[in-house]
Amino acid sequence: MLRTNIMYNLFMLIISIIDKYYVNKKFIVFGSRAGRQYADNSKYLYEYYLKQGEEVYFITRNKAELQYIPGNPVYAYSVKAAIIMLGSKILFCTHGRSDFFPFKFKKNSARTIVHLFHAIPVKIVADNSKRQNLEIVHWNKFLTSSHFEAEFLSKQFKIDRSRFLVFGQPRNDILWLSANRVVENSKSFILYAPTFRDQDRVRLFPFDDANLVALDKYLSTSNQELHIRVHPNDERYFRSLGYNEMYSNIKVVNPREEPTINDVLYKYSRLLTDYSSIALDFLIFNRPIGYIPYDYVSYESARGFSFDYFEHLAGPVIHSQVDLLAFLRNDMNASKQKRLNMLNKFHEFKDGKSSERIYRYCQDILFN
Repeated sequence: MLRTNIMYNLFMLIISIIDKYYVNKKFIVFGSRAGRQYADNSKYLYEYYLKQGEEVYFITRNKAELQYIPGNPVYAYSVKAAIIMLGSKILFCTHGRSDFFPFKFKKNSARTIVHLFHAIPVKIVADNSKRQNLEIVHWNKFLTSSHFEAEFLSKQFKIDRSRFLVFGQPRNDILWLSANRVVENSKSFILYAPTFRDQDRVRLFPFDDANLVALDKYLSTSNQELHIRVHPNDERYFRSLGYNEMYSNIKVVNPREEPTINDVLYKYSRLLTDYSSIALDFLIFNRPIGYIPYDYVSYESARGFSFDYFEHLAGPVIHSQVDLLAFLRNDMNASKQKRLNMLNKFHEFKDGKSSERIYRYCQDILFN
């Protein structure tokens, strides 16, 4: 391990020295999820650039991902990657400079780093650690969907508001474009997408009156199907419990079959969640959202929230199976005004043109 660290530091020192004198900065490079996945805002913005006929690159250290990346995928551990990164003018990331590992360039007047993030952060994302503070200083710009989001992130990260771009998220362009899409299904699909817990595994139906046989029967008679989408780390465990075998209309879906939820979110008529930012994305469809914050006190203590959680709900809080059945029976207009209020607060633009706004902004960087 010590030898590996020494070799890496030596590598970065050499790269940094070359970078200082490497004047031909012209490439646009994308990365995401610490260089391990082709996903999130970087994926969607990268594909927008490709459609414009631009020469752009997506870097990953995961060889298995290369086959899924259109255009110009680049394997991080290659000479080509070193040349592309040294010649990069704009870097787009979702989680920070680790998206371009093993390359970790410091702030440079010849290069702009745009942090796209990967969702509107319901949970606090700034920990004010020395490590994070040293990372933040290298982000030139940070993307948000609203001035409200820019305000609370500015306070969390203790950085000036001028570094925030209120353009909306590329990953949500597809939601706006599919918001009025007619779904021709024989059943009405409900998505249950709880957030990941660091300390504990999520309890899916944390009700004293939980009765999944009765719930499954109701879903059958009402021609509905509940799809449970848990974090990939939990999916195998919940599939092992036999939901898919025991019930006809309660299914644990495999996230590997639908790796990008935004591509299929339009097909769901209702959403159940807890603290996940998917609720803020789902506002775009103006469809019912129910919340199951059964462990709010412990979760708030462990993670904390970017804003007052209960003040920013766009639907009912569900405490029991009776509440859940009521939510499933409610007409589509229930809580409509709440949804619209939250939509306006969290989404400044409603046109599906976030990628276009970022593209135009960055054209000025390239040619100035």
